[in-house]
Amino acid sequence: MDTLVDSGPSPAGAPPGLWLVVTADVIRSRRLAPRGDIQRRIEAALERFKRLVAGEDEAPGGWQPYLTPGPGAAARARVSFLGSQFTLGRGDELQGVLRGDAPLLPLLRYLRGLLQPVTLRIGVGLGRLSTPVEVENSWRMDGPAFHRSRAALESLGHTILPRTVFRSHDGPAAGRGSGNGGTGSTGCGPASPHLDPDQRINTVLALVDELMRRWTPGQWEAVQTVEEFGTYREAARKLGVAPQNIHKRVQAAGWWALKPAELLVQLEIHNIITRPAPVRLSSPLWG
Repeated sequence: MDTLVDSGPSPAGAPPGLWLVVTADVIRSRRLAPRGDIQRRIEAALERFKRLVAGEDEAPGGWQPYLTPGPGAAARARVSFLGSQFTLGRGDELQGVLRGDAPLLPLLRYLRGLLQPVTLRIGVGLGRLSTPVEVENSWRMDGPAFHRSRAALESLGHTILPRTVFRSHDGPAAGRGSGNGGTGSTGCGPASPHLDPDQRINTVLALVDELMRRWTPGQWEAVQTVEEFGTYREAARKLGVAPQNIHKRVQAAGWWALKPAELLVQLEIHNIITRPAPVRLSSPLWG
């Protein structure tokens, strides 16, 4: 197992640091028809996603905190979290590479929203790369992060539910999702401060995925638009509805619970990367 503490040299020609490899499988792809239209929809969504993650567009509304370094004038400087853009390959799979400090869950949620009603099983692997970064073709890259991403995806089996699994090491799968549609063990067990970090992350991912699985098309639309434009008023103007309507949809989607969960996962990943100096949580919801 390669160490996750970024303290040693990378293989010759490989970029330094740790990366997040995302490998996703389209659920029930053979039942999506016509397939040509679905592929064009996916490719259009991936292009829009790439522009956001690569910092090629001005950060829309609520995305400013995710994609910029801080408040004030410096916040207008665009930041790219993209290693290798997300592309289709191996039939109905998507794959891309993000920087290790990328806002993983907001980005994955945004990708899921762009692809609606297409749904995904997602495996995320954190680790080093053993090949140079190829911005336009991650399928020609390799390294521990790719192997973990593949193992995480395979741990989901053929579930028809949209699920996400994270792996940061090569040992036995920790906290992995059930491959039988949600009836099997998650491997998490009772809450404990001694849980493997992957178990803690995957426990939160299971809850986040289950919450989003229940969103209506209107809730997806409201959440995505509020995040893009920053306020209920601007989102309502974009969608041509009353701000109260947007507020009701966002509240019904459980937005108030989702955001702290996404932050928790972000801090857990940060702690893995920076061990042995963990970050303490600070939030009004946690005290």
